[in-house]
Amino acid sequence: MLPGREIVSYDISPDERAVVFSVNRGGEMQIWIAPLDRQSPPRLLLRGADQPAFGGNDWIFCRLLGNKTNYLYRMRDDGSSQRRVFDFPILQLQSVSPTGRWAAVFAVIDGDVSTAILGVGTDTFRWVRPGYWSSRWSPDGRQLALIAFDPEFPPGTAKPKNPPPIVTDRFQFKD
Repeated sequence: MLPGREIVSYDISPDERAVVFSVNRGGEMQIWIAPLDRQSPPRLLLRGADQPAFGGNDWIFCRLLGNKTNYLYRMRDDGSSQRRVFDFPILQLQSVSPTGRWAAVFAVIDGDVSTAILGVGTDTFRWVRPGYWSSRWSPDGRQLALIAFDPEFPPGTAKPKNPPPIVTDRFQFKD
């Protein structure tokens, strides 16, 4: 997509027509969008942000990087209507529901590093658990699967021969 630039993270639009991605350009994270048919060149949407994700009705969500804190941010797929989604900082954006009404984030909540599912624009907590939980939405946005990683063996680390079982959770959403 961008010769000489390494794509750090990306998401493909639900209609499979576009890709939104983040790159590290000389230490600055940037978010770009490009059509998958390559009929036009990639466009820079935002500087100082990463972890882009499509979230319904032409919205793109991302993590806006600050000097000391990061926030969940959203904008239209043309880069307009940029705004902060929640008033509290996040550590990581995990996923956004296909409708864009729910977001899964990794954040410090009530003093604990936790994973939370929140209503976009409402700050309503739907689900909160301590630790890192990976999340994946069903294509219709009505179900969310969550997998907890053992805090002693986070992703990318060596695990013992007989690791403890991974905890899973799954629940229904009504949009």
